[in-house]
Amino acid sequence: MAASLIVKNFADGALTGDDAGGHSNTLLYSQGNLSVSGLRSDGRNVSHYESRGSRTSSRMTTRAYAQVTVSRQYTEAYDPAGMKELALGRTAGFVSTTAATGDIDTIDLTFTSHYDAETHTWVFEDCEAEAGFTEGDPSEESFTWNCLGKITLDGIEYVPTP
Repeated sequence: MAASLIVKNFADGALTGDDAGGHSNTLLYSQGNLSVSGLRSDGRNVSHYESRGSRTSSRMTTRAYAQVTVSRQYTEAYDPAGMKELALGRTAGFVSTTAATGDIDTIDLTFTSHYDAETHTWVFEDCEAEAGFTEGDPSEESFTWNCLGKITLDGIEYVPTP
């Protein structure tokens, strides 16, 4: 496939969160922004080693955790079935996607964007959230997820399973 020359605009995108118990919530991006940071080769940090001022080696070391950050216009302080409650593990019947390996509340995130004649899908597995809000004009709510699991783009493994 040839590279597109059309500048991408994610206003038509959506982010869906799912727990392991079948609960789901979707945020539309007509009123917000999404960013992804910390994607690293093979999902690992890199350490550079020197001797007498010269680099002697570079090695992949500890696991690097990508982050998904969302900000959007603040519309509802409390919605028992909303994204904030799901992200923080407060939805009735919530089941963490990492329940078998620990006691933190995690969900899977799917970001779908529609542009050109294509749809692209990022999947972020086992994401642990932090939420907040800012009062202003307009007021905004924000979410930051640390992605502890595999990350795929259109079904292709982008960051491997740890």
